[in-house]
Parts: sequence; C-alpha cells; structure tokens
Amino acid sequence: MVRDLVLGAVLLPAVAVTLARAVGLDRRTPFAQVVSMTPWCGALALLVLLVALVLRGWWVCSVAAAVVVAQAVWLAPLAVAPRSRRGRTCAS
Repeated sequence: MVRDLVLGAVLLPAVAVTLARAVGLDRRTPFAQVVSMTPWCGALALLVLLVALVLRGWWVCSVAAAVVVAQAVWLAPLAVAPRSRRGRTCAS
C-alpha cells in the first residue's frame, strides 16, 4: 500500500505532463516549457513501470504503461523521421 503511494507520487509529474500534452496545453507559454520535458517523463514512467512490475503494484503499473505508450507515440516520429524532415512541423 505504502509502496504504491510512493510509486504513484513519483509517477505524478509524468502523468501531469502527459495530460497537459494530451489536452493541448503545450501551446500556451508556461506549459510549453513543461512539455519540453517529455522525453524525461517517458524515461521516468518507464522506470516506475519496471519497479511496479517487480513489486506487483498493478494500478501503478497500468498507469505507468499508459504514460509510456503515450510518450512513445509522441516521440517515435521524431526518432524515426528521415534526416531531411527532422525539426520540421506538419505545416512546413
């Protein structure tokens, strides 16, 4: 019980950044800087996911897995884009 609360508290910033990006708050000034931490939040969520799997904290594991999947969906196109398209947006 206590370890689930601790893991949940560690996972909370990653969940907050994921939700901010999911609802489109990344276009506003204070949230744009927060959403720039997306790769680090993905890494944090992956670490919490692995620890939760070992400790069998299933609800924390499911939330962390959802965050990892969402972050991977957002970051994968940046990692696999051809070199000529990197750094460009859909509008350019």
